[in-house]
Amino acid sequence: MDNHETFLLKIGCHSRQNIGCLKIKGTMRSDLWNYSGEPEYVSLRLKPIYPSSDGGYIIFIHLVDDQTWLFSSSDPGRCITNWNNITKKYDLPATRLVMISQPYILYTAVKNKIVERLNPYRNEGKGGFLVDLNTAIQEAEAVMEMAIPAIQDNGRS
Repeated sequence: MDNHETFLLKIGCHSRQNIGCLKIKGTMRSDLWNYSGEPEYVSLRLKPIYPSSDGGYIIFIHLVDDQTWLFSSSDPGRCITNWNNITKKYDLPATRLVMISQPYILYTAVKNKIVERLNPYRNEGKGGFLVDLNTAIQEAEAVMEMAIPAIQDNGRS
């Protein structure tokens, strides 16, 4: 069974002309991802996992300057809120897209393995990665398909 879905993400498309929006076409495994979209809806879609020993999520944050940052958290809504507060405080590039995995028991170890795979794309001196999203997704999925998922009601409907 092929779990890959073709996607066309249209982020920041607020006019009929789609001026200034990001369009990304690619494939992603629907069984490995819980959310992909704009940051303000994360808290509406995914509830925190408590205690964190029960698992957590891998979070990709793609910025308007095409950097991608990678985090792990048992509370993705709080992670995104904290990130957005930091970007405003220090006048950093805004968040364009957020992608959040299904929960994993060893979520920090999963994130660290993905970071190892993405190291060739590291944006030295800035902390993020300069990698196209399709490549980042493929590298992440190669790790996530080997990881132990958390058995969790993740709040998706």
